[in-house]
Amino acid sequence: FKELKIRDIKLSLLANGATPYHYKRLFGKDLLKQLTSTGEYEIASDEIPELAFIMAMQAEKADMAQLTFDKYIEWLEQKAEEAMLEQIYGVESQAKGF
Repeated sequence: FKELKIRDIKLSLLANGATPYHYKRLFGKDLLKQLTSTGEYEIASDEIPELAFIMAMQAEKADMAQLTFDKYIEWLEQKAEEAMLEQIYGVESQAKGF
């Protein structure tokens, strides 16, 4: 479990052995296959927020079977709004994830 602040967005993240499986189920990409095929892992720019979403939902103990792409988009929009409020007003949003 780790709490991070990326730009103006605060995130609680959790990664474990189930993370790549949840990621593959939702986004259709095999993180482990990408890692083992090259010996190194270069994460694409679109994969960063996707992986952060999975890890954030694990940290929140969300029902991972209920996650959808639409919930991912809502989460991105929520995080963008929180960052905007922080920049404009210097306040943190009290909104929670899912």
